[in-house]
Amino acid sequence: TPGSSSALYQGADHFHRLMITAVFYEKGRQYVGFCVSGHAEHEIACACVSSAVQLTANGVTELAHIPASVEAKGDTVRLELIGKPNPQTQVLIAALYQHCLCLAEDFPGRIKVLQRPR
Repeated sequence: TPGSSSALYQGADHFHRLMITAVFYEKGRQYVGFCVSGHAEHEIACACVSSAVQLTANGVTELAHIPASVEAKGDTVRLELIGKPNPQTQVLIAALYQHCLCLAEDFPGRIKVLQRPR
């Protein structure tokens, strides 16, 4: 929806992507960041993902005070940890990963969840 405050909506127009892609980056067996991008053409799916991403980014940076690079541009939100991962970041990012998997089941064909080495 144009004018929405959701980071996943910003910049979306008639050329937007038809699926949300959530990529979780791992180094060894630890999460070191994530990138969520796209648009699902389903307002509830987009709002669910956007809210979960904002909650995770704010949890990492504002509540756990973990150094991270966070970028929100257009329909993409990226978070990369600065320094070593710790138990707090692992719980927060793992929770987002699990939540995205659940949302992918709830909204088939609208959300893709991937894990990639970093």
